[in-house]
Amino acid sequence: KFIRARLKEFPQMKPLLLFLKYFLLQRGLHETYTGGMGSYLLCNVVLHFLQRHPSRRSHKQYAATSLGHLLFDFLKYYGQEFNYNQQGISVLEGGSIFNKADRFPQNNRKGGGKGGGLQLCLESPMMPSADLGGAAFRMPILRNLFHHGFHCISHLFVTRSPPEVSMLCPLLIDPAHPVIT
Repeated sequence: KFIRARLKEFPQMKPLLLFLKYFLLQRGLHETYTGGMGSYLLCNVVLHFLQRHPSRRSHKQYAATSLGHLLFDFLKYYGQEFNYNQQGISVLEGGSIFNKADRFPQNNRKGGGKGGGLQLCLESPMMPSADLGGAAFRMPILRNLFHHGFHCISHLFVTRSPPEVSMLCPLLIDPAHPVIT
């Protein structure tokens, strides 16, 4: 119910989720039990991003923001701006960032979670005492993947790719992948 209501509130959420789910699927990082980002966690991560995006503050900017722009900003935010070591995410009441050491001190071990390094902390909207992000123990790989995706799109902007060249293929999604064909 919570996610369905947010999908209505944020119409850009569904296409971003579809792209990102395929993006992660092609790299084997689409399921939480393997340390990747499962659907529910990804929904909440995308929701948080949309809640905090600058286009939410201005109707004029909202109308001018394309899905490509949102994807670019998403990859930049989770690839290089978000501070995984200190910040946690809440999507309740319009979304916010909190100090994860204060809210989830039990998860604030040196070196992060199961896989070491970075650890995503995301408060469950259904049970705020639970951290959904801890299951994504391959977060350092996910962060690097988002960072790489951001740089791939940046490269296409800088080299001024012709309009007939896809901004998403082949650098981000493999068009020959069985899910696509």
